[in-house]
Amino acid sequence: MVEGVATMTESIDQAARDLGREAMAAVARHEAVCTERYSEIRSQYRDLKELLTGEESPVGKLKADIATLYNRLWAGALSIIGVLGSLCAFAFAKLLHLI
Repeated sequence: MVEGVATMTESIDQAARDLGREAMAAVARHEAVCTERYSEIRSQYRDLKELLTGEESPVGKLKADIATLYNRLWAGALSIIGVLGSLCAFAFAKLLHLI
C-alpha cells in the first residue's frame, strides 16, 4: 500500500460499479429510443420524397409538363431558326443574282 493514498473500500467500489452499470443501462435505453425515432424519421422522409418526386404525384406531373413545354419551346426555336436561315440564304442568292 502506498503511503498517503486512501484505499477504496469494497462497499464504495461496489457502489461505483453499480452506478456505472446503471449509467450504461440508461445510455442503452436512450440509444434504443433514438434508433426507433431515426427509423421513423427515415420512413417519413422516404414517404415525403416519394410524394414530391414520384411520377404520379402532383409535383412529378408538373415536372413532366414543364419538360414537355421546354421541349416544345426548343422545337419552336429551332423551327424559327430554320426559317430565318432559309430567308437569309434566299436573300443572299438574290443578292448574287443566282435566282
